[in-house]
Amino acid sequence: PLETSAEGWEDGAPPPHRDLESQPCPRMRRAASAARHLLQSVAVVLFCFLPLLPLLLLFFAIIFPPLAIAGSLVSGDDIGLPPAWHRWRRLPLLVRLPFVLFVHLPIGMYWLLGFIVEGFLLKPAALLAYELLARGPPRTTEPCESDVESNEPNSRRPAPASEDGGRYREHDSVWAALEGDGDKVIRGDVRLLSLSWLMGLADQNGVLPRRQELPEEAFLDAARLKRIEAGARRSLDVRRFERVFAAWSKGGGGLSPFLGFMATPLHSRRNADGLLPIVSISYCWLEAAHPDREGRQLQLLCRKLRSLYGGRGLLGACREYGFSDMGVFLDWSSGYQKDPALWRGWMADQALYAKSDGALSEQQAADRRAYEASRTAEQKAAFDRMLSNTMDLWYAHSAITVVLLTQLPDELPAGFDQSRTYDTRGWTTFERCSAELAKSHQLQVAKWKLVIDVADEGGCSQRRLPTTPARMAQLLAGCRFTNGADSSLVLQLYAKTAAAVLGTV
Repeated sequence: PLETSAEGWEDGAPPPHRDLESQPCPRMRRAASAARHLLQSVAVVLFCFLPLLPLLLLFFAIIFPPLAIAGSLVSGDDIGLPPAWHRWRRLPLLVRLPFVLFVHLPIGMYWLLGFIVEGFLLKPAALLAYELLARGPPRTTEPCESDVESNEPNSRRPAPASEDGGRYREHDSVWAALEGDGDKVIRGDVRLLSLSWLMGLADQNGVLPRRQELPEEAFLDAARLKRIEAGARRSLDVRRFERVFAAWSKGGGGLSPFLGFMATPLHSRRNADGLLPIVSISYCWLEAAHPDREGRQLQLLCRKLRSLYGGRGLLGACREYGFSDMGVFLDWSSGYQKDPALWRGWMADQALYAKSDGALSEQQAADRRAYEASRTAEQKAAFDRMLSNTMDLWYAHSAITVVLLTQLPDELPAGFDQSRTYDTRGWTTFERCSAELAKSHQLQVAKWKLVIDVADEGGCSQRRLPTTPARMAQLLAGCRFTNGADSSLVLQLYAKTAAAVLGTV
């Protein structure tokens, strides 16, 4: 071996390297570790599982049939399986019992044995074979080229997408939108309605007023929503189960990881799906000054929500999960609005409305001043902050449920433009595409969908590919806005949202 003392090195000269033959090959070290792992697994199978196998199969035979007969092992909501596969569950018990004993039970035992063989013999053997036979450079922890070439300090580099994307996953960002973040959002900029209160208003055939005229009992504040979230029922932590199983599988098996995997059913937690007790409504405004002057959309929305999930309704499904109520984001009542009673028909002409007082008649100028004054300067500032800083959150956040009211009521206001459907409007296009970015398509415990199209009898929404900002620009070009200035705002807001959310998928 070469001398490694630093005393003989010249200034600026690189230190001498050890003879490579004196260093154990990294691949051989990993192969030796894999061989030890395989021997340990074989020992576990020979001295633990084989002696206990009769008892294990007996226990399995006692526990499995009752659960299979009751349908607890496989849910009736199985996705992707034909309904005919589950007709046997509707047969009498005496007919189902032989089917379970002579079909399901042998298959279950075969799966159990295969699980043991695969986890404790095949996986460690495959890992050892890979380390011995695989060719290629050894794995390294060298920094990537972009890191080496970048001379900018970390403080000057742009934040990675994962940091921005966390805003659409973490619950704290939603609480900050309600309580204020000390920077861009002030407490009270947005308020959420109580879904129970909203359903009660629909039962009375009421009309939803703007936020300034709503009673205090109509709202749920952040503190109340946090208590509702904390009240979610306990259930098996399926995601932890999946993480432990993946770690055990990648590690090539072994007793210690296997015991950790088997212990996961003992772990339960509240709110296992990590949801927020919040629902955002995406809907069409039927008039420029009021979305639902006669309450027909509210009736349609609540009737559809009640009919979901076998008559339990969305609120019933949420209560089964443990959420006693849900906060509702609905722009008409969550943000400050102008008084629709002061609206005049001529105001629909945006070019005319934008003119100076001198270009309007005296009556028109007075009407416009009264209409604008129906929302104070502070309330307008709060509304603008809601649009710019939180509007994306209510639809794109992964833990918030979004309801798409894509269907219009049968009776529409006089003069309503029938061509202005849900899919031809700018804001509803933004809301739907934001909701489709990265929400989970199937929840583990909760029995509702995170994107609900009420036009679908099952309460589902067609799963579409995420919309890119370029595609959104094309969609918005064919859409209409009540306020034409909103078009550029919506496109900028969606580009920011899509970049953050899709950057973490």
